[in-house]
Amino acid sequence: MSETEQKINRILEVLLKIEEKIDRFLESTKEAGEREFRGKEEVKSALSYTDPLTIKTEYWRQ
Repeated sequence: MSETEQKINRILEVLLKIEEKIDRFLESTKEAGEREFRGKEEVKSALSYTDPLTIKTEYWRQ
């Protein structure tokens, strides 16, 4: 293998590692976004349950 081929292979290896790191970053960002979305949905759900009108309705249903 020539020196040029070795350099090209090394560059390709580095690019592959960069691609793997980007993929991991994007996956972790996606997971964080999903957790944030679920958290917001849980807060909305809790707030709707603690709405005074809802509380009165739930109280009178009992």
